[in-house]
Amino acid sequence: KVDMNLPPSALGLATDSGEQGNVNDEHMQPSALPMIYSMILNFLDGNRGGLVLIEGLEYLTSHNTFQSMLAFLQKVNEDVKRTGSRLIVSVNHSAFELKQFSHLETEMSQVV
Repeated sequence: KVDMNLPPSALGLATDSGEQGNVNDEHMQPSALPMIYSMILNFLDGNRGGLVLIEGLEYLTSHNTFQSMLAFLQKVNEDVKRTGSRLIVSVNHSAFELKQFSHLETEMSQVV
């Protein structure tokens, strides 16, 4: 956040380790998609026009079924649009089957 000159914001980390980060960081199990979604929703409701970055979608998929992760992404995307916010999702396309990646591309308004 500091390197990019961004204002203070919410930061969530999906991790299996019990390591603690900064005081303001929230640590969640990667299999706890409802908790992760709730944190994102709380952030969006308090920061309309904000930015949500999901880095490493394949990590979440390795701890959940593809279908549950896709449903999670669809819900997040709907709330991002509802609040006039932006969503950036970092994906390693080689971690997904072609059909799965096609589903992900369908959910996003732009893929680069």
